[in-house]
Amino acid sequence: MLTGIEAFEACWAALQQRHAMSQCENTQLIQAMGQFVDCYATQAEIRQELSAALRPLFDRLVDAYVNGYAASGSQSQPTAAQLRLQRQQSIHDADTFVLDLLLS
Repeated sequence: MLTGIEAFEACWAALQQRHAMSQCENTQLIQAMGQFVDCYATQAEIRQELSAALRPLFDRLVDAYVNGYAASGSQSQPTAAQLRLQRQQSIHDADTFVLDLLLS
């Protein structure tokens, strides 16, 4: 089970394989996820700005980022301890990213 950015990236790759999207739609989704990850707006606020066709894709990406994503080839389920460590690492990575931005 992937979490955080890794979950988003795996879900994004899977969505690109399953759904034909234009470069403009790709850009809109990436920008929307950037706003969500950086806490510029809530999921609902960002979702309202997207076209009806992109909303379910955005919801899937947010779900993967927040709740994790199991790659299609993955059969094993992570233990509670593994999930806790992954969440802690994701939180640490996000905090480090924010601090790096503030200090640079």
